[in-house]
Amino acid sequence: MKILRILVPLALVVAGGVLGVTWWLGGDDAPNEAPPAAAAPSGDVAPRAAVAPPTTAEAEVAPRRTADVAFGVAGTVAARAVEVGDPVEAGDVLARLDDATQRARLAEAEAAVSAADAAVAAAREGVRAAETQRAVQTAAIRVAEAAREAADAGARLAAEQAPAQVARAEADARRAAAAVTQAEAGAAAAEVAVAQAEASLAVAEAQRRQARAALASAEVALAQRTVRAPFAGRVLTAPPEVGESVGPSAPTIRIGDVGGWQVVTTNLTERQVTGLTSGATVRVAIDAIPGRTFDGTVERVAYAPRLVRGDVTYEATIRVDGAASDADVAARLRPGMTAVVRDLPLATGVPTGR
Repeated sequence: MKILRILVPLALVVAGGVLGVTWWLGGDDAPNEAPPAAAAPSGDVAPRAAVAPPTTAEAEVAPRRTADVAFGVAGTVAARAVEVGDPVEAGDVLARLDDATQRARLAEAEAAVSAADAAVAAAREGVRAAETQRAVQTAAIRVAEAAREAADAGARLAAEQAPAQVARAEADARRAAAAVTQAEAGAAAAEVAVAQAEASLAVAEAQRRQARAALASAEVALAQRTVRAPFAGRVLTAPPEVGESVGPSAPTIRIGDVGGWQVVTTNLTERQVTGLTSGATVRVAIDAIPGRTFDGTVERVAYAPRLVRGDVTYEATIRVDGAASDADVAARLRPGMTAVVRDLPLATGVPTGR
């Protein structure tokens, strides 16, 4: 044991000396440093093979068209007539704001129009009465003029044949002339009455136009407090709750036309989009309908990009042919379902790949 205690330290000292000499002979290089890489041979480096973009893209199912409807004014929701998924027809009421004030104003406007209609009718009756009186006065002038002519003729005859009757004949002629003057005055008054009646009619008609304009405004104000379905389809987003306040023109309810279906790509890359044009045909597979694929027709390709998790993508909208005509398929489809677009056409000169 004593010998071992002497030999072990001695062996360690010897080993350390050997390593130190080795390092000194090797210069500044570290003992474990890897040798430099061999120089690349001269000449051109072979280019890296181009990787083809895939001919598939992920997509989401969507109705062929959607519309966001909103109230025309701010207010408090008084009623909601639909829920998500409900079928609707064009013009169906979806929700309504409190409209008590607008209904009262509409009633007032309707009453004003009724009063204006009555005033116009009375004014027209006044015009007819004035015109009748004018006709009477015009006829009286003709009668008076005829009487005057007869009286004048009698006076001339009396002067020639019966001088004793001249005074009476002349008196009759004066009375006839006075009757003509009176008839003419009556006719003039009748003309004034007609003009006044026509002016009253014009005023009544103007007031009725104003009343009808106020009624139309009241109808618009009332209609703005109700949202209706713009076309037949299904409700995609729920209306606001009763009692909730909403702002003007803020989208409130979304309606989808499920009479046809389409898919919208979610990860179409910039290399894929260059070969895609409207009218191109593709194949579409929908996860919710396994074992089937559908013909698809590209309807439009977005010009502006959309960043998805930092990647530049483009939306392509593809009509799914035959999905709406198949009752079983149409009943199973829902907006937002996952789909895959296959057989995407690539730009000329781009190698195909999967």
